[in-house]
Amino acid sequence: ADQEPVLLRYEALPGCPSRAEFVRQVDARTLRASWVLDHPSARRFAVVIGGSPEAPSGTLTIVSAEGSAKRVVQGDSCQEVVAALALITAVAIDPQVELSAPIPPARSGPGEGTAAFPGPRPTASGPAPAAAEPPFTSGPPPADPRSPARHSRSAADLPATDMPPRLPAYRLGAHRPRQVNPSRWRWTIGLGASAASGLDSMGLQIPIFLDLERSGSALWSPALRAAVVVTPSQEVTHARGASDFKRYAGALSGCPLWFQIHPTLGLRPCLALEAGAILARGKVEQGVETTTAWVAVLAPVRLQWSPARWALLEIQGELGVPLVQPRFYFEPDSTVVTYDPVFGTIGGHVGVRFP
Repeated sequence: ADQEPVLLRYEALPGCPSRAEFVRQVDARTLRASWVLDHPSARRFAVVIGGSPEAPSGTLTIVSAEGSAKRVVQGDSCQEVVAALALITAVAIDPQVELSAPIPPARSGPGEGTAAFPGPRPTASGPAPAAAEPPFTSGPPPADPRSPARHSRSAADLPATDMPPRLPAYRLGAHRPRQVNPSRWRWTIGLGASAASGLDSMGLQIPIFLDLERSGSALWSPALRAAVVVTPSQEVTHARGASDFKRYAGALSGCPLWFQIHPTLGLRPCLALEAGAILARGKVEQGVETTTAWVAVLAPVRLQWSPARWALLEIQGELGVPLVQPRFYFEPDSTVVTYDPVFGTIGGHVGVRFP
């Protein structure tokens, strides 16, 4: 999977898990985090562990070009708070992480471990200079990570520009921290099969579509779909003979709302316009082929499930009203069929999403 550049600022009380341990716990859940010192498009994560050793609390602030979000966690131990914030961070980077997956124990005790960003090693002439830490704000640079003052800072010490209004705290064991699930635009290409009414009998309909949607859990998560719809030959019988009908159309739909049922399941109500042509051919001696314009307004509803980040499974039902209502007949005036004033389709689609 593609990696996301991440800038991390980490501050903790003495005796709490180190920055390296926090990074290890995030990396144990997802491989999508690319820890960087500087990157123009990186999101900035600030983790501050404050309070007291007996009643620690942790704050995670995420700042990006789209805005900021903040989560506060309280626990019975510093290790518990750090583990909760590492889980929230992993979900913010990769919403598809396995929440129940166990984290392997650290090879060293709290406060120890391999540095998240390799720095200079000590030399015989004295201690090595401090390793650079990724900048988080445009204000003064953070203190030396080995300075005792660093461990005594709390969330209130962060610059005001980085700290949005305080949200209600979460108590581990009583409430589960809300997942941070940033939205972004993504593409989906797919195809499907549907049963469509409108003529005397149900006919097969094959759509091929391309989606552009804003993913996320918000109600306002718009999506656009462009589709090519083909209805293969459908036979309609009459006392004077039979006729074959084919329909070719293009459709454009807009779906402004997303009703999330589960992080991977939801409903999209839409409106669509379809335009194309109906080809009719009489299966009688000297039968002729005619082409009639086709325009319809549709109201689809889509139940969408993403079993994986890249996959889409969808059930769609829709009602449509033709703006032109073609009538087909044998000369001089024997009606074969008239398209219904209201028609419907129901079917399933599969798609591949990217990125």
